[in-house]
Amino acid sequence: MANQAAIVGVYEIDADEPVHLLELELTGDIDEFDFADVTQMIADQPRDNWQSAYDEREIESPTSNRRFAFFFHYLDLNAPLISSFGEIGIPKPTPKPGRLADIEYEEP
Repeated sequence: MANQAAIVGVYEIDADEPVHLLELELTGDIDEFDFADVTQMIADQPRDNWQSAYDEREIESPTSNRRFAFFFHYLDLNAPLISSFGEIGIPKPTPKPGRLADIEYEEP
C-alpha cells in the first residue's frame, strides 16, 4: 500500500490569532510520516518562517486507517500543506464535530 496523507477535516478555532484544527488520515507506512515536516509555503519567506503542525495527537478513526489531529496557525486554505508524504490538499472548513470536543487549543 502506498503512503498517503489526506486532510479529512478543517475546523476553525476561536483564538487571538488565526488557527485551525486539522484532521489527518494516514495510510501505508505511517512510521515514515514526520509531523515536523508538515508545513505550508509562504511566498517570499525562507522555509524557517513557514508555519508548522502544532500539538499533534492520534485520535480515534472511524476507518481502518489511522487519524491524527493537529493545530496550524495562519492556514492558507488555497494552498496545499507540504509533508514527508507529499503535498496534501485542504478541504473547506466545517464545524468541529462533537467527537473532537475534547481537543482544546492552547497557545504555543
